[in-house]
Amino acid sequence: MPSHDRYRFGDVLLPEAESLARSLPALLRQQQANELDREKIALENKRIEAAQQQNDRVFEAQENARALEAQRYKEEFEFRKNQAKQTEMNRLVASVDEPYQKAMIYRKYGFNDLADNFQNMGDKQEAQKDVIRTFDSFTDPQDILENSSAALRGLDPTSSAADYVRNARTRAMEELDVKYSELLEEPGFRLVHEAYKNAQKDLTMSDEQKKLVNEQYIKALERYGVVEEADTGQGSTEDFDDDDIDKLVDDIVGGRGLNLSTGEMVDTDTPIEEQAGQALDIANMRIGRVNEELTKRNKIIRDLTQKQNLRQLEPEEKQELEEQTSIVNQLKARMEEERGRGRAARKIREAAFGRPFG
Repeated sequence: MPSHDRYRFGDVLLPEAESLARSLPALLRQQQANELDREKIALENKRIEAAQQQNDRVFEAQENARALEAQRYKEEFEFRKNQAKQTEMNRLVASVDEPYQKAMIYRKYGFNDLADNFQNMGDKQEAQKDVIRTFDSFTDPQDILENSSAALRGLDPTSSAADYVRNARTRAMEELDVKYSELLEEPGFRLVHEAYKNAQKDLTMSDEQKKLVNEQYIKALERYGVVEEADTGQGSTEDFDDDDIDKLVDDIVGGRGLNLSTGEMVDTDTPIEEQAGQALDIANMRIGRVNEELTKRNKIIRDLTQKQNLRQLEPEEKQELEEQTSIVNQLKARMEEERGRGRAARKIREAAFGRPFG
């Protein structure tokens, strides 16, 4: 090969180098452009990601707001529902007076604590009514006085019922003062009389102590001739059965003992004052027994009536309530009958002795 045709190293590399040198700026610019694009893409991705996070936060806030609104609506609905329920309950409670009725209404609406309170209040009131019913069965001033302490022990001392008993006790004392006004001029009787009255007011005194005071008072009345001696020789009133009592009272009221038309006292085997005294004792004894039975029957009626108010009364219990009510009415009639006999006997004793008797 001729020497002038031989391949030279610079013949190829030089043009390539020149071409590379010419294209290098463009490559650099392209590289920079690519880097800028990547940065722009990265920034855009960050912006999109930030926007997505913001959207997520907004959506979450909106969801929370909707949930809170739904909860608020639910709570408001329940509040209004409870308010309406309580308004209705308060209206019903205000429309009744008896504690048992209020207890039934409160229990219906789920207020069991309030229901229990009114139930207890009703029980106390009924117990007090029983005490007053028993106390009202006594009409004689001495009976009223001697039973006042027992009545007050069963009553709330701050209640109107207790005031009623105290007032009745005061009136009974005043009646005794008037009744025995002449005897009160006697110092000996006055001391016993005042001790007797003070004993009836003393709630700390035992029943046994009061019994002794009462016995001393009776003895004083006997000593001054106001009442008959306890031992008349005619036997205990327990020896009389119902027929004997009825016959004895009939004799006294309109028969052989006293002619009520003329007011004349007639001769009889048994002194009229003794017959009257026996009849009065028996009437008082029977009044006490009837009153005990009334108290027991009224308790049964109260319990059944309470169940009836709560609509828990069984058919057989309804029948029992009717039967007990009928028995109570019969007992009340018997009580009035015995009181009438007692009043008649007392008037006869007054007619026989010419002065009032207890």
